[in-house]
Amino acid sequence: GLNVAIPMVGFGFMDNFIMILAGDMIDASIGARFGLSMMASAALGNLCSDVMGISLGDVVETMAKKLGLEAPGLSEEQLAMPRTKVCALLSSSLGISVGCVLGMVPLLFLEDDFTREMREVFAFRSLW
Repeated sequence: GLNVAIPMVGFGFMDNFIMILAGDMIDASIGARFGLSMMASAALGNLCSDVMGISLGDVVETMAKKLGLEAPGLSEEQLAMPRTKVCALLSSSLGISVGCVLGMVPLLFLEDDFTREMREVFAFRSLW
C-alpha cells in the first residue's frame, strides 16, 4: 500500500499546486482580457497542470525510489488477486487525496490585491 500511496501524494501535491497557481494567473491575465469565466480559467489551469504532470511524472517516481520504495515483487497471480487490487485502489485514493490537500498551500498565499490589479490592467485593453 505504501508503495502506491506515497508516489500518489507527490502527484496530488504537484497537480493541485500547479493547477491553483496557473489557474489564478490565467484568471488574472488572459481570463480578464478575454472575459473568461473563473471556471474556464480553472480548466485551463488544470490543462497546464496535466501537461506538467506528464512531464514531471518520472521525477516523482524517481524520488519515490530514492526513498526506498521499490516494487514489492509480487507475482502475476498475487497482483491479480482482488485483495491486492482493493489495497492498491484504496492506497492510491488516500495518497492522491492527501497530496491534493497539501497542494492547496498556494491558497494561503495568493494575493487578492494582485489578482484585482491584474484584472484592472487587462480589463481596459479590449480587443475591439
